[in-house]
Amino acid sequence: LGKTTLAQAFAQAILCENKKDGHACGECLACKKVFSFNHPDVIFVTEPDKKKKGISIDTVRQMRADAIIKPNESNYKIIVLENVENMSMGAINALLKIVEQPPLHVIFILTCENSYAIAETIRSRCICLELNPVTNSQCLLALSDNDADDDLKNHAVLLANGNIGRAIECLENTQFSAFNNDAFEFVAHLGAHSKIGLLEVLAKYEKDKPLAISFLNTVIATASQILRYKSINQNGDDKIAKLALEVSNGKLLSVIEACQQALNQINLNANVSLVLTHLTTQIK
Repeated sequence: LGKTTLAQAFAQAILCENKKDGHACGECLACKKVFSFNHPDVIFVTEPDKKKKGISIDTVRQMRADAIIKPNESNYKIIVLENVENMSMGAINALLKIVEQPPLHVIFILTCENSYAIAETIRSRCICLELNPVTNSQCLLALSDNDADDDLKNHAVLLANGNIGRAIECLENTQFSAFNNDAFEFVAHLGAHSKIGLLEVLAKYEKDKPLAISFLNTVIATASQILRYKSINQNGDDKIAKLALEVSNGKLLSVIEACQQALNQINLNANVSLVLTHLTTQIK
């Protein structure tokens, strides 16, 4: 919900060379470097190994070593740690040591999906800011400079649930259009009670774990959006309106639950092909 954007804004406000009433100018060299992720004194820490769910203890130790070094161009060094709720206990303990007594030139910014999932020893030493979803209109406005066609942008907004960053990620994903079309086709087969149709769609993803995960998440988001449309009868395009008439609430809830179970099994290294085949038997 704009966590990275807000972290950048904080960094710009701190490092800006030409502040105006305490606000970053957005035009100086420092602001431009922060915006383009090229400022040497603004470090974004995430887990480089995509197989790991959170920042590892080794990554935290490297960050601590970097933190001791004086800033290159500014008075402060800003370290942004992303998704800290997924850190292991070892990594948390390693982080706690420097968060308790940080170098005077270091400012930490921690981002997470749920602050209550962070260890109390870390959270109690932070000032917490809660970010709320933006409206679909605001999200669409943020995508105005994107070259994607309007239908694709509208559906990215609907799937993003008020998260501009997620909408941008959808549009930047070269597979998004295919995921989007296949998700609608999958849900349409639900309405038509076509098990063969469901299996034909799933067969496209049975040999590729990352694609299967992305597709299942898209199906969950699509089914959820149709349910929201049915409950308030707004914020839906023609495809959503059509499927809202054809697919029952029970089917939509069932496919969401089945896809979530499938994701859990895949993340536990179950055979993707078997999981996707079994998925169709779980939809009631």
